[in-house]
Amino acid sequence: MFTRYPKCGLPAVSLALLFAPIALTAAQAVVGVSLKIARETAPPGGIAQVKVLVTEPKPISTGRMAFSFGRLERIAGIAVMSPTNDTFGVAQLGGSDIRFAVRSTTSSFGMDPDYPILTVAARVPATVPLGTVLPVRIGGDGITLLGPRGAVYPIQASDGSVTVATGISIDDVSPGSADLPAGSGVTIVGHGFRPTTKVRFSEALLSSVRFVDSTHLRVVLAQPARMHGMRIRAENPDGAKTTYFSYQRTRRQGISAFAAVQNSVPLFPLRMTTHARVPVRVVSTAVALQNISAAIAPVIVDLLAPDGQVLARKTITVNPSRYVLREVSELFGITYVPSSSVRVQSTVPIQVMGIEIDPAGDATPIVPR
Repeated sequence: MFTRYPKCGLPAVSLALLFAPIALTAAQAVVGVSLKIARETAPPGGIAQVKVLVTEPKPISTGRMAFSFGRLERIAGIAVMSPTNDTFGVAQLGGSDIRFAVRSTTSSFGMDPDYPILTVAARVPATVPLGTVLPVRIGGDGITLLGPRGAVYPIQASDGSVTVATGISIDDVSPGSADLPAGSGVTIVGHGFRPTTKVRFSEALLSSVRFVDSTHLRVVLAQPARMHGMRIRAENPDGAKTTYFSYQRTRRQGISAFAAVQNSVPLFPLRMTTHARVPVRVVSTAVALQNISAAIAPVIVDLLAPDGQVLARKTITVNPSRYVLREVSELFGITYVPSSSVRVQSTVPIQVMGIEIDPAGDATPIVPR
């Protein structure tokens, strides 16, 4: 997802002594993972991008986490991030609670303390009084994070909060994930902007920043930039400032008849493809297709038997900045057997993944082939 990481000086805290079992030597001890939710500030009606950080790099292959967002409302966007751009995830929404499951094919998830492993953009209610502190709690029904060899990490977690205050916030950035040449324009949407607002991109120089109004800024790149994961800082002369990590905001296209699927949100790495295959397992399986380009994506999906025979075919038109998520049986209108697969072909590069729903209703991302 990122080719290099500029450092922002977050403290690195060694937890080896804290989590090492007494019976093991220091070399044998399994070092724990320390998670921290950053404290944010946002105005009433603004967007707070809640960021989950690791305070010391640890390779994570798979994991489950849960968060409670309390009085924050209307989740506007969710993204997972990893250094090698290899992490697939799924978020399950349930009121103010969100459960996450992730899978990193190279265990790079959690390997950089300077960038969040997870961001959630949530709106602050417009009626909340200034000075109110809205807690964001981590843990819920438990956190499980596994290392590359399947060892379960001990966990230490610190809750965060959003303080409601007048100031500045970034709600969205467009385009959010594109690779842009020098001279390209980027629109920043938010609250509290002024003609004197300063903007910095962590991995690109800007040639100009133009104030449009209090909710819009227009910047022009002085050099090529990958917007996906770009750290953007905005600051006003009075010291009010905010930090936002960019990604393309998408919305669901259509609905699913399966409640567990309808309440799930696929979380993709920035990997585009025109051909992919999603393995289908015994439990309920859904296929997710996301189009972050500006063009409509006509997609052909085939249900394949274990021997490769085409059992059913469907053509889906995925609109720009939309994702489609359907359970396999409702997608094709027929039942499927274990060891089947779904083949995806598109003339426009898209993002593809699968989601597995177990009998308890827990979702797990499926990495496409």
